[in-house]
Formats: sequence, structure tokens, C-alpha cells
Amino acid sequence: MDSSQLDELSTYWMQQVTAWKASGLPQTTFCKKHDLIYHRFIYWKLKFEGTSQPSPSATQGSEFVKVLSRPFGFQQASGLTINFPNGMTLDGLSDTNLDLACQLIKRLS
Repeated sequence: MDSSQLDELSTYWMQQVTAWKASGLPQTTFCKKHDLIYHRFIYWKLKFEGTSQPSPSATQGSEFVKVLSRPFGFQQASGLTINFPNGMTLDGLSDTNLDLACQLIKRLS
């Protein structure tokens, strides 16, 4: 890719990031609405911010969430399943782990 193509690509993504900021929409919603590939959007957004990590404001107040592993051979109990737009699935939800699931969903959104 030559420098003029790279400049065009950079200009295009700068326009997309600027439009997203003005829209007030969540990043995933904006990308879906404009047929953008989410991980490319994030790559360019971070590139324009001059960092490869999320900005401090994006992680401010974050805490670790306890995740329990299942023993080998564990059979998944039936329960509620949530399928997220990015392909992730959260299953086995019940009244005993609903608080943990809510915390996890808040962190992922």
C-alpha cells in the first residue's frame, strides 16, 4: 500500500470516528448502522488516540470480576442463555448467579 492509499484510508477512518463521536451512539451500534467492521473501527480509533490501550476514562472504575472455572466433566445446568451481538454467549444463568452475570454484562458493555 502506497502512502496516498494509506492517507485515504486514514482520512476515511478519521471521518468515521468523528461521525461516531458526534452521533452519541455506542460504538457497536454505530458500526452496525454504518456497516463497519467493529475491530477495524477500534483499531483506527485507538490509533488516532495515539494509544494501543483503551483510554483511562474507558476503564475508570473498573474492577475485577470473579470467574469460576468448571471441573473437568462438569455438566452445564440448564438455564437462561444470552447471545451477544459480537458472538459471545453467556449461558447457565439462574437466580443463584444472576448478580455475577449482571456485573459481567455491565463490564462488557
